[in-house]
Amino acid sequence: MDSKPAPIELQTSTTSTTTAHEATKRDSTSSTSTSPTHAITPGLEWSNIRLTVPVGRGKNKHERTLLEGVTGYAHRGEMTAILGPSGAGKTSLTNVLTGRIGGMGKYTLEGEVTFQGREREEKSWKNTVGYVEQFDLMYDSLTVEETITFSALTRLPAHTFTKAQKIARAKSVIDMLGLSKCRDTNVGSQNKRGVSGGERKRTAVGVELVTFPKLLFLDEPTSGLDSHSAYSVISNVRDISRQGVAVLCTIHQPAYELFRMFDKVILIANGRTAFHGTIPDAIQWFTNLGFPLPEGSNAADHFISLLTEPAPNSAEFEKEKDKVENILKAWEERGAELQNLGRLKSNTALAPQDATDRPGFGLSYVEELYWLLRRNYTQQIRDRTTLIASFSQNVFMGLILSFSFYRLGNAQQDLMSRLGLLFFIPINISFSVFFPIITLLPLINGILIRERRTGAYRISTFYLARLLTEIPLALITRLIFFVLVYWVCNFQATARAFFIYLGVNFLTVVYSVCMGLFIGSTSRKLQVVQAITPASNVIFILFAGFLLPTSNIPPWFIWLHWLSYGNYVFASLGQNEFIGRTYACPEGAVGCFPRGEDVIRAYDLGRFGIGANVGLFCCLIAATVVAGFLMLKRLTRPQLRLKI
Repeated sequence: MDSKPAPIELQTSTTSTTTAHEATKRDSTSSTSTSPTHAITPGLEWSNIRLTVPVGRGKNKHERTLLEGVTGYAHRGEMTAILGPSGAGKTSLTNVLTGRIGGMGKYTLEGEVTFQGREREEKSWKNTVGYVEQFDLMYDSLTVEETITFSALTRLPAHTFTKAQKIARAKSVIDMLGLSKCRDTNVGSQNKRGVSGGERKRTAVGVELVTFPKLLFLDEPTSGLDSHSAYSVISNVRDISRQGVAVLCTIHQPAYELFRMFDKVILIANGRTAFHGTIPDAIQWFTNLGFPLPEGSNAADHFISLLTEPAPNSAEFEKEKDKVENILKAWEERGAELQNLGRLKSNTALAPQDATDRPGFGLSYVEELYWLLRRNYTQQIRDRTTLIASFSQNVFMGLILSFSFYRLGNAQQDLMSRLGLLFFIPINISFSVFFPIITLLPLINGILIRERRTGAYRISTFYLARLLTEIPLALITRLIFFVLVYWVCNFQATARAFFIYLGVNFLTVVYSVCMGLFIGSTSRKLQVVQAITPASNVIFILFAGFLLPTSNIPPWFIWLHWLSYGNYVFASLGQNEFIGRTYACPEGAVGCFPRGEDVIRAYDLGRFGIGANVGLFCCLIAATVVAGFLMLKRLTRPQLRLKI
């Protein structure tokens, strides 16, 4: 727009119920019709936020500005919408305000962010702010009540709330959000039947609301919801704000019925503020700039249209290329006065630290472990399809191997079959355990990161609980496989040999679980994890000592032999089976093994005894457990940055 904007008659925030323009007299563009009767107090404030990131390489390297001079506030008791076209900087601003900017890599951040006049502190911030993500990351087999109750139990401080009080708070939130009718229904997901989309979103809000947050962020809370569900969610969130919570929502082209429920709107374009104030004031502001609200139009759509730059090759480009820049300059030059009229002055004396602000975990270590185990087993047991599939697979493989190697005798060909079967059993175990687990962590990492960021529990208790869940289930579902193969295939018919075989294979299951957790913790991307897994398995199989005898392994690869779990398992099972056995050896036969000890010597399986091999294998398992824990801790580390 080329003409100079006309002066605007400023209105205070208390006039949010007054029509700002003749066109707003009709109900389709009016704001809320009554003045707020609840208390509005200072909350979050930010000033002159500037965020830049390096882009390009070499000579083309330069800084890209994501936010430039952004200033604003969010009062407790008000619900504010952050609105702007795609790429405007809504997500960047939200990340700065919530402190989630730490995972962006290299960046430069300037400005100031305070809450109730104080700088944000990491230890208390987790109980000050709630963040509802766009995608509802929750365990699909848990009920609404179980999901919200778990959040209350783990996040509310133990020094302030008893267990009964935490459970009562969860029930209160369920009633407040209108979830009573579906409290015993599974949350579900896109692939699993459960509550409706609106109920799932309200459950996600409830997970954050149980901690009495003073500041609540919602990222696209109406995305993917029908109009009725979207209205229900925003209506609930508005009621929450009336209880003294500062609510900030990033929202994309909301319907009129939703948009009119917001007390304030922040309009952003090109990383800069285009407007901050009430919706009637916004209509008046743009009217005085020469952009009146068209008859019958949704104000939100009108604002988005004004702040969207035309494509460079479009017919409107030359005519409107300066429109957005002129709007931004107008706000920078004269909008601060309008913005400050609605700002309440912070007084730190009026903002004492609440009990829920104090740092600390909501449960003791043992209690954390108990509730995490309870959640894990509930999720696993209710996932009956996976349990039945795992059990059926092991029964099927047990039958296949049993009847393929049925009643092996003492002939030389049976000896080689026996040797091959002993090598194949741990391979089958590792593959069947590996793959379900490596796909598990990337899928639940989003939940884990969110819960770690809120301080729900220690990462060590999560890791231990996951081990104590996966290992017993893996052992139970594979027990029939071990028993079938051993007795049907005619291995050593002694109790000692059977229990050694069982113990070594149990350790193989434990190692496979630990290795699966380690590999699953290498990346948040499932595709990366799936690419790593086959290579690691092939290496461990190749250097186990069967396909390539130890004496034939090149010296530069011998270290892989000692890192291969197959080395210790194959040697232990081989000694357990072959020591003391004799085999038929035809007269004059070449390469015949009359005694089991000859087999052990030929394949170099007797370097260490069974006990030593088991001990070394346990050391390898312990190292894998530690490595997996460190990888998971690094991968899911909360990357908060609150100090600027």
